[in-house]
Amino acid sequence: MSSVLAVSLLGGCRASDKPVTLTVWTYYNGDQLASFERLVEEFNTTIGKKEHITVEASSQGSINDLGKNVLDAAKGRIGALAMPNIFSAYADTAYTLEQMGQVVDLSPYLTEKEKAAYLPNYLEEDDFSDDGSIHIILITSTKFLRIMEMASIELGGYEMRFDLNTVYVTKNFFPMLNLPSEDVSGLSTRYFQQMLREFDQTHSHTVWVGHSKVYEISFSDGTIRYIRMETSREGYAQIGLVEDFTSVMLERQRIEHERDYDALTGLYNRRAFQRESEALFEHSEVLGHAALLMIDLDNLKRTNDTFGHDWGDAYIRQAGQCFISSVPAKTLCARISGDEFNLLFYGYQSQEEIRALLQNLSLAVSNTALELPSGRKLPLRLSGGVSWYPENSTDLSTLKKYADFAMYQVKKAEKGYITEFDPELFTKNAKETEMRRLFHKMLNEELFTYYFQPIVSAADGSIYAYEALMRGNLPALTRPDQILQLAHEEECLHEIERLTMFLSAKSYATFLSTHQIRGDELLFVNSIASQYMNHDESVAYVEQYSFLQDRIVIEITEEDSPDLTALLKKREMPGFSGVFALDDYGSGYSNEKTLLELAPAYIKLDLSIIRDIDSDPDKQQIVENIVSYAHQRGMKIIAEGLETPAELLKVLELDVDLLQGYFLAKPSAVPKPVSAESVAVIEHFRKYHA
Repeated sequence: MSSVLAVSLLGGCRASDKPVTLTVWTYYNGDQLASFERLVEEFNTTIGKKEHITVEASSQGSINDLGKNVLDAAKGRIGALAMPNIFSAYADTAYTLEQMGQVVDLSPYLTEKEKAAYLPNYLEEDDFSDDGSIHIILITSTKFLRIMEMASIELGGYEMRFDLNTVYVTKNFFPMLNLPSEDVSGLSTRYFQQMLREFDQTHSHTVWVGHSKVYEISFSDGTIRYIRMETSREGYAQIGLVEDFTSVMLERQRIEHERDYDALTGLYNRRAFQRESEALFEHSEVLGHAALLMIDLDNLKRTNDTFGHDWGDAYIRQAGQCFISSVPAKTLCARISGDEFNLLFYGYQSQEEIRALLQNLSLAVSNTALELPSGRKLPLRLSGGVSWYPENSTDLSTLKKYADFAMYQVKKAEKGYITEFDPELFTKNAKETEMRRLFHKMLNEELFTYYFQPIVSAADGSIYAYEALMRGNLPALTRPDQILQLAHEEECLHEIERLTMFLSAKSYATFLSTHQIRGDELLFVNSIASQYMNHDESVAYVEQYSFLQDRIVIEITEEDSPDLTALLKKREMPGFSGVFALDDYGSGYSNEKTLLELAPAYIKLDLSIIRDIDSDPDKQQIVENIVSYAHQRGMKIIAEGLETPAELLKVLELDVDLLQGYFLAKPSAVPKPVSAESVAVIEHFRKYHA
């Protein structure tokens, strides 16, 4: 049975210019749903706006789910939604509804010319009586293609009917693929399938989300366009959707370039350096003798403070140019963070060859200076540490640790020179070694406690969610910043991510079972932007905590550079709602970029903005702007770090959605209620601002 499009009695037809809203139920999902929603938006903003017609479309799940929901609506069952105006259904479902008198006869509203626009056998299939009435107008896929032809956005498509050996193609289908136009009236399904196979074999393509393909197509004028094609089977019909994907692919290429290269210096960034280095370390014969040089620029903070960040950027840029022009071309050069650079020299016969290169680099640095606005020249100065492969280690992460250690020995001494890693000095650093030992003990024995701090509704003072905050259980290692710093240095961020997810959920489940919380509160979990649970960990998590996954909100710190791959993995974790919060918004250097890439449901304003906001008009304006931006996009604003009644009152006036801070409730191992004083402030405000 084919899927057909039916019009319910509730729809009727327009008789005046009175605004009309049409509800449409579909069974579309994934890319097909996204394309249909774009068509609806296109209609509503063009033809619909002109004709005072608004279409509200929603997917009801599968075709079977849709049929059940329509029947429930028609029968007026308790809990059922209102009957839609237009919906998709199998023919038998449509027939049942027609017998109930729930569909409209469209024949009086279609001219003979309009009827002739449809294939006769489609209308015959839709005719449930012999009186000439038309209750169901058209096979859904064909209607979908006809709608695409009317859209101004670049979409095209085809439908092959194997039972009828016919092919329907939109007018722009062949031009979009840069293929000669065919006489579609004589096309057979076999010939058309062969044409598609040849096109697939002769054009390079990549597989996109949902198993669709994106083809790279060269046109005679020298331009290149990217066309996405997705196909699906409906009974005896196969439909295909093609969409101009050029802007998406170009944006993806731009993002990939930004992903790998530092915008200021043009050198590799941290991620690309890690990837390229790891690839080299898989081939010891390529590395030969190698050296990892870790560099920190001296005087950058002083330059920023004295002359401004533009001149600080110029200082960094000139350093990058000096490095790349003073070392062999094959050397890996990267800007790792603000003033930190990594250089990997590899493929040499001895340490002495590399030492000569390091001397040349030091000489070039000493001869480089930045000319300041005053005309005075600021010499380029740096502090650096070198570790050796294979003499010091054959492991990349260990070499990084050793080079970092050597560099900080320079920074703690005179600065301004490069030194080699000293194993004996490293061994003598007992305190650091002990801290690392304690850190690994903490990981292995899971010596963590998670404190919970309420996130409070600004509407009524009720607890909306809890944020889980990590604490270490060893006296020498309790603060989260200490733990995360060691995790970063020891390449153990993944373990912290896994433990945070599991242990915070375990505590929440305990509170739930002992009735210490209501049970409908959300759980905000601080996540490391670059980390995500692997498949086995995700499966184990679902088995233990599936009952609370839809309550979890993943917090990503704004100052962390978003890792798009990691974010996608987090979103796709089985059972996870995919809801993110952007933490500490306003504390980093790339707020807008992070906000756009993360697309969070919640934005947590950093306490540096909230502190003394009641007396700072500039901070008030910042919050007002962020609230306006967020509310237009369905996002909620959380004001964190609230410590005084005046701060609380001011953020309420600024229309934030949620509240957090010591004034409301401090973090604790067992959740605490919201303070009566803060609830009184909220209730008093709402009483006079209802």
